[in-house]
Amino acid sequence: MCPSGEFELSKSDQLRSVASEIGLADSAARRKAVTSLAEVPGALGSFAAELAATNCLAKETVLVCSNPSDFLQSAAASNSIEIFERPPSASDLIAIAAGDRLSDVEYVFTRIICNRDFVQLLGFKATDDAVWQQAIVNLRDLFKQINAETLSELIDHFHTEPILELAMQIASTIARRTPVIIDGTRALLAASIVFEFSVAARSWLFVADSPASPAGMALFKHRNWISLPANQVSAGDGLAGIAAISLARTAALLVRG
Repeated sequence: MCPSGEFELSKSDQLRSVASEIGLADSAARRKAVTSLAEVPGALGSFAAELAATNCLAKETVLVCSNPSDFLQSAAASNSIEIFERPPSASDLIAIAAGDRLSDVEYVFTRIICNRDFVQLLGFKATDDAVWQQAIVNLRDLFKQINAETLSELIDHFHTEPILELAMQIASTIARRTPVIIDGTRALLAASIVFEFSVAARSWLFVADSPASPAGMALFKHRNWISLPANQVSAGDGLAGIAAISLARTAALLVRG
């Protein structure tokens, strides 16, 4: 109970509250862009139309990455992109890179969302069959121990998990009508959690190219996310995020004519 005497919201209710503020994208702007960009080929034209629906000018773009490598910092600087640890409020487009390796708990979240067996989510790693089999056993045991049937139950059980803080950051950002580019499996899982509370979130979230991991591919296919042809594997290291920001800048210029 809070000091004021009011009950504190559960983590799932906190997410639900923020997600309820996510509005629909501008469908009229999307239709206008589709017409004006009819001669722009392929995926770039499609992405430009989706970006137009968010009214994003891609002038204040940043990358969120907690542990950027020296190479990533150099790549970001050469593209005039600032790197932050958390999404800033004064931006009109944010790319989030949060790594590609999931924890056991994050695999359980993915299992609940996608309704896929852990064998499919881990993929077969023939280099060490015994370790792979043990990982599957451990995940199945953890899933049975939790005994959660819904995503909300799972969120409230693991309410302090970092993936939920990331989901909250994404929900808060798109609730401000700021589109987010997703780079890597962990960020895609967080985005998928937000989607479960608001289908409107899909119009504000873009995946930087193709996920690299089996779990990432399962999450991507489950909700048929909007993909950007960034020509970089979405490995959560920030490079695909940088490439996608550059693509978004080009798309925004096309929309503005």
